Amino acid sequence: MLESIKILGCDYAITEEDRISRDSYTYGSVDYVTQTIKISKELTPQRKAETLLHEVVHTILFEMREVDLSENERFVGIMAATLLQVFRDNPALLAFLGGL
Repeated sequence: MLESIKILGCDYAITEEDRISRDSYTYGSVDYVTQTIKISKELTPQRKAETLLHEVVHTILFEMREVDLSENERFVGIMAATLLQVFRDNPALLAFLGGL
């Protein structure tokens, strides 16, 4: 798991936690005040990746001041799942982007 990520100039720590919420369907969360993304440590690597992307999408939208979109779980979930699919199915894309 990554230790941190920079999103629109802000450094966010990434931590793995035993329990994110009492809600059994909450796998991750983001705290904009402490700039921390929390991911459940119980998840499989693939689910961790999707959850991390989900929280990154929330954070991008929040930092862009698109709070309504950031709070739209359906939109954020679709974007995260789509990004994961694109990145996994096109490793050359990540290599290209990493080389810029």
